[in-house]
Amino acid sequence: MANRLGAMVSQPPISGSEVAVSEQFVPAAQVLMCHFGRGVRTFGAICLLLSNGFTQDGVVLARTLLEVLFEMAFIARFPEDAHYYFAHALDLEKRFQRNWRAYSPAGPAASEASKMKQGEPADYVSGLSHGAWHPKYKSVKKRAKESGVPPIYYDLFYSLASRYSHGSGDWLREIAQKSHDRIEVSYEGDRMEHDLVLLIACDTFLQILIVADAALRLNATDVLRQAHEDLTALVGCTWDTLFKDPTSTHITSGEVVTDSA
Repeated sequence: MANRLGAMVSQPPISGSEVAVSEQFVPAAQVLMCHFGRGVRTFGAICLLLSNGFTQDGVVLARTLLEVLFEMAFIARFPEDAHYYFAHALDLEKRFQRNWRAYSPAGPAASEASKMKQGEPADYVSGLSHGAWHPKYKSVKKRAKESGVPPIYYDLFYSLASRYSHGSGDWLREIAQKSHDRIEVSYEGDRMEHDLVLLIACDTFLQILIVADAALRLNATDVLRQAHEDLTALVGCTWDTLFKDPTSTHITSGEVVTDSA
């Protein structure tokens, strides 16, 4: 199933599809296609890691893949809000440049360089949350909820992936086992996690493809419907697909043409 899903993006009807986007929704299409590209590469990286025994590192990227799904689904629901994404990105870049100059002896703050301690800035360094790009729905969780993604993707899948990403103690108990007079670190017992992470990745990536097809009209509905049915048969159950009604999104149809691949 993983190989099949990965191959879909390099073959028609998805690969090379031309998409007509109305002028007002070009920013939304840009955000969607950027995340779609991220999703394709991240899914491929997850499969590569899992096939080489790096299950826990695959879990970290599964979290990224889920965030791609949440953001794509949110933008597909609220395409008129894409301008917030671009404004936030510009703000992040400006702040990064300002912070970079604060740490750089060759920057505008060079006169203060002699006063700097190793690794400390010459000027105040401001922070900005990378994920809080929407003024109303600032967190990934809030955007996931508003997008219509079934709660299990955030409450269970995202929570599971976040545990290892943040180094939670529950993973420590499995990996670093104390026995008698020593502590053994082993990843040998991760076969069950391997299968679970692969299932989460396949299901999430399929949902990403479904969102892209619904929002950008890639004419892949039949192919994706069959893949969803096959995945359901394989694992016994899956969750409702997003955007089962193609008319639930309204980005496409217009004179501006972009390329989805």
